[in-house]
Amino acid sequence: MSDSIQDLRALSVKVFDAIEEYLKDNESIDDHYGVYIDLGNSVEVIQETEARDRNNFYPLKQLIRIADEGGWEPDGDSIDDTASNYFFVR
Repeated sequence: MSDSIQDLRALSVKVFDAIEEYLKDNESIDDHYGVYIDLGNSVEVIQETEARDRNNFYPLKQLIRIADEGGWEPDGDSIDDTASNYFFVR
């Protein structure tokens, strides 16, 4: 059985929104923070030491890029690649 593209997009949006919220509240990027996706596909930005399963932890620096106007922004392509690890869409 395959998953739907809507499920994949929904997870991408959750990751994008979590990163955007973190960036809004933090002026700098802490190397020890990243996105954690649990088995129920809930998403949170946490410190690496808080990750219950390191295979589901993705460092922030892998999921952001420099914005055109400076600063940081979520990297949609990297986020989509990460979300695709959780779904099989035909």
